[in-house]
Amino acid sequence: MRIAVLKNTPHTLLKTFHDSDGTQVDAGDVTVRVEDAAGQEVVAETPATKSGSGAETTYSLDLEAQPDVALLIVTWTSPTHGVREDLVDVVGAHLFTIEEAKAATMTGGQTPLSNLPANVLRQWRSYVTGLFEQRTGQSFIPKYGRMKLRGEGTRSLWFPDGIPVTAQGLPLDAGGENRDIRRILSVTINGQAQDVDDFFPARQGIESRFTIPQATSGNPFNVVVEYEYGRLPVAEARENALRMMFANAVASDLPSRATSFNNEDGTFRLTTFPVEVEEFLRSHDRRGVLA
Repeated sequence: MRIAVLKNTPHTLLKTFHDSDGTQVDAGDVTVRVEDAAGQEVVAETPATKSGSGAETTYSLDLEAQPDVALLIVTWTSPTHGVREDLVDVVGAHLFTIEEAKAATMTGGQTPLSNLPANVLRQWRSYVTGLFEQRTGQSFIPKYGRMKLRGEGTRSLWFPDGIPVTAQGLPLDAGGENRDIRRILSVTINGQAQDVDDFFPARQGIESRFTIPQATSGNPFNVVVEYEYGRLPVAEARENALRMMFANAVASDLPSRATSFNNEDGTFRLTTFPVEVEEFLRSHDRRGVLA
């Protein structure tokens, strides 16, 4: 599971375990550990809070407010049902709040998202936010990035030449990491932490006040940069994200793989991408545009 939470905001993480038949189960005394994308421990392994019993057993961890954008890897360990990992994006903003989603209306003043649980809406919001970034090559919210780069003996580093990856080897590439760099969070060169004041965002990369040492064959990616990227949310992105939610998250009597249906008024084609959303994504597509 992957969700997004706001920086400077505490959040309760939830986890359930299931057996091979998909039935929710009591997974015993579960422990939980949290580390960030740079491999630093955020929460040492600790017992998860257990509530309910049997098929209603739920585990939780109260995550303290995080001061900056980040990607957190949450590891839940059960003595009987193994290890599960969740990802938490700590972001600078959301495309919309859960309250806005529940209050959003469509034809006839209906609020079709109002009955969905908050945790389901959070998962859908993360999915749609990531999908918009993949389709357009830009993020519509401030997010965390981490890039491995090759020093060339110059003062510049160009992100399209890098590898967006966590210290654990998890790919970060969702489309927007190379542009809209907002802030440099940390820089490490040859394993040594640098003063971030010596670096500043540039066009699809960063510039340094000094010459960055050239990489060697033994250390081909000798520079690691953590940074914040993305745009502040715009109303158009919010509206189209909610349209995507209406089209995909709302329960329907139609089969999940139906592409059309007939009634007395004729044949109607179905799409997971409403026309307005498709037009929005096409008009904001910056993939391959070096700007």
